[in-house]
Formats: sequence, C-alpha cells, structure tokens
Amino acid sequence: MHSVEPYNPSGPVPKPGAKPQAESKRPAKTAESLELEEEVARWELDAREIQLGVKIGKGAFGVVYKGTLRGKEVAVKKLHATELDEETLENFRKEVAILSKLRHPNVLLFMGACTQPGNLIIVTEFMERGSVYDLLHDKNEKLPFKLRMKWAKEAALGMNWLHCSKPVFIHRDLKTGNLLVDKNMNVKVSDFGLSHIKKKGGIGQKGSYGAIGTPLWMAPEVLLNKEYDESADLYSFGIVLWELLTQEDPFPNIQSLPEMLDQVCIANQRPPIPDMCPRTLRDTITQCWNPLPEKRPTFEGLLKNSVFDEIIMEASIGDTHGRNIWKKYFSKDGIKETVPDRDFLRALFAYFNKQIDGHRAVDELSITCLRTLLVKNNTVSIEEFSKLLDWFGPLDSIDAFLGRIVDLLKRPWFHGDLSSDLAEKTIRKVGRKGAYLVRFSSRDPGCYAITTLAKDNKLKHYKVLHARRWLSGGQD
Repeated sequence: MHSVEPYNPSGPVPKPGAKPQAESKRPAKTAESLELEEEVARWELDAREIQLGVKIGKGAFGVVYKGTLRGKEVAVKKLHATELDEETLENFRKEVAILSKLRHPNVLLFMGACTQPGNLIIVTEFMERGSVYDLLHDKNEKLPFKLRMKWAKEAALGMNWLHCSKPVFIHRDLKTGNLLVDKNMNVKVSDFGLSHIKKKGGIGQKGSYGAIGTPLWMAPEVLLNKEYDESADLYSFGIVLWELLTQEDPFPNIQSLPEMLDQVCIANQRPPIPDMCPRTLRDTITQCWNPLPEKRPTFEGLLKNSVFDEIIMEASIGDTHGRNIWKKYFSKDGIKETVPDRDFLRALFAYFNKQIDGHRAVDELSITCLRTLLVKNNTVSIEEFSKLLDWFGPLDSIDAFLGRIVDLLKRPWFHGDLSSDLAEKTIRKVGRKGAYLVRFSSRDPGCYAITTLAKDNKLKHYKVLHARRWLSGGQD
C-alpha cells in the first residue's frame, strides 16, 4: 500500500549507572490471580486442537491463518512474540480475558486462545469476505454508497461498544484493514493486538499509552507521542469515512514518517473531500479529524444523532421536501427501504395538508398517474421515489409536481420506463424518418432519452437533462 511502516517507539531506556534489580521470590498467588486462572481455564485452548490452513494475513504482531477448531472454520493469529516473562504473560492473559467477555454483533467474536509460553495464539470467528480495505480496492466489486455508509454505521456501533466498556478499550489501530466483512456483508471491528485497556479513569481521561498504530490513520497527538484518550480513535474513523466515500488510499504521496508529522501535525493537512460528498458526511469527517481532540465527536453521539441514517437519506433523496417526508414518516426506527403504497400516499398528501381519504382534495387522475409511475407490487421504495423526484421535481408544491406528471403522461410520444432496445424496435416499426419517442433514461435518473429515426435512416439517441442529482459518480 504505502512504504510507511507502523510506528512502534522503543520503551524507556534505563538510566546510566542504574543497578539491576535483584531477583525476588515469586509472590504468593492473590485472589485476583486465582480468579484469572479460573477465567483462563474457560477459554484456554490446547494448540493441538487447532488445524492451520492457508495464510490469509500478516501484521506487525503476528500471522493470520484460516484454520479449523473443533470442526468450525476460524481465523487463527499466531503472535510473533514467543519469549515473554511471567509478568508480561500474565498481563497478556488479563487482556485476553477481558476480550473474551466482549459480545457485540459488530465486534469480531473471540473464540479462545493459547497463552502458553512459546505458543501464543488467538482464535476468532472467520470472516468470509475479508477486509473493507480489500473490497474497496477490488475493481470487480460494486459497492453502492448506501452499503458503504451501512459499514460506517456498523463500525461506529462496534467502536462505541469498546469505548463504553468497563474498562474502556482504545483500539489504537482503527482502519479499513481492521474492519472485516462476513458473508452477509456485515462489518465487525477486529484486531485488538494494539488495543489499550484503560485500567484507570473513565471515558475522556487521557493517558500516555505510546504511539502505536498505523501512521496514515493516526491522530496528531498519537504521532507526536502526547497524552491521548479514545478520541484518537475518532480521528482514525474520520480517515475511514473518507476511504468509504472515495475508495482511495489516504495520503498517497506521503512516503515517510517525517513527512507525515510535517503535513498532518504541523500543517494540519487532510485528504481532500470531493465536491459530491453529502453535507452531513462532509461535516462528520471534518469533525472527526479535527486537530483538537476535545472538538471531535464521540461514537455514542454520532449514533444518538442518527448521523449515518441522515447521510444515507441525503444520498438517497436529493429533494429537500422529499427527504423530509421520508424522514418524518418512514425513519422512526431506521430508514425503511419500502413502505405500503397507501401509507406513502397518506404521508405525501398529509405533508402538504391534503386529504385522499374521505373528502378527496386531490383529483383521481393525478393519483392514478402517480401510482402508475411509483407503485410496484403495492409498495413504494425509497429508490423509486427518489427517481420520480429527479424526473419531476422539485417538490415545492404538490399540485405543481402532480401537474408535471399528468401533463407528461398525456403526451402520445412519451413511453415511460422503456428500454433502449424496445425504443428502437418501436421507432423501426413506425418506419418514418423524423419519428421519435421520449422515455425515462435507464442509465441516468433525472434524465430523459429521445430515440429518433434520422434522415440517413439510422437510429439515434439523445439525452435530455431535467435535474441532475447532486450525488453522482463512483459506482452508485
């Protein structure tokens, strides 16, 4: 990806002339250590139970294999560190013991570990689709914007669980490479090899934990080895959001740590946000990678404010009134993709203080034309509603909006949602030079297509722009 290596500063250097500590006798086991031994017994694995398969990843702290444990496909991480003193090994067991208690749909499931000296292994569930990073950069994968924002929300849910845990977890290496995807395209936060457990203090209290992580995603305060708290993960999340938007690598021109420090920490440079970015997503990215940690949001705040639903809504429905209608009536418990047609029509006319039941304030022809273009299988989808707004918006006035629909459907040359192949066959059947028809463009919502038979007896297609959606480009 880049030549920048993970930044792992060395530990404290003993002062010159310091005398080595005398070897002390091993203290008697405390109640805490006895409790830890009981916990370890619950998830400690015998390495002989694990069958290793192909290597699927490698990092600074270990190699990951696809493997099998008791007949179940799993991911197996073998840690590089093999020679650990008893104190370090006990601390490792304590951290793994806490990891074993984490249970959340968007946090990678811990299944067991081997903590015997010389054979350190962590076993987790196996994620069939690999990492978000790999999928974003696979040209054969079509990843709609809505799916990418769903991943953002799932990553935030997993991170919020870590930050709200007791003790608090700071991930310290949050990036798209550590967001894994299962066979159902759900995301889970993974790789806690660099996680720090805040043993003292609660949320928002800073500490000196060392600058550990991957520099391209690291917060300025972490790069500078200053005190930091879980807000450092929010900075990393800002870079992740930018990746999900652009499907590109952050800071492609930075090739060394000194460059990173100069551009990110001193010049406060960030990856450029494209013009087509939805406003709420732009604001969220900017807030997350704010150089001042106290100015960054929390994952809890992002989720409580339904930021990701708002982003998806902005991207799905460009028209302000159309977006307000769907948000008001069909987003109470998350955005609904489809709704019953009767519920939709009631909501649409109620928004404009009109009735369609009892005393009918809207004429039958308008409702019939609207249903013809919008309703499929007695339901209305957010996608079809968005297309209709692109073709006939803006929705400033329901009467004007319906009037444009009725007026167009009355035209004999308008053929609606007709494919280009059928359009050509229809014009050929007429066989008269200059004959034409108008239809919805199947490739570009918001546009119309004109198919005509030219003087040279050749068929030609023209695109007519009505109102282009402001979110365009990419693979949407």
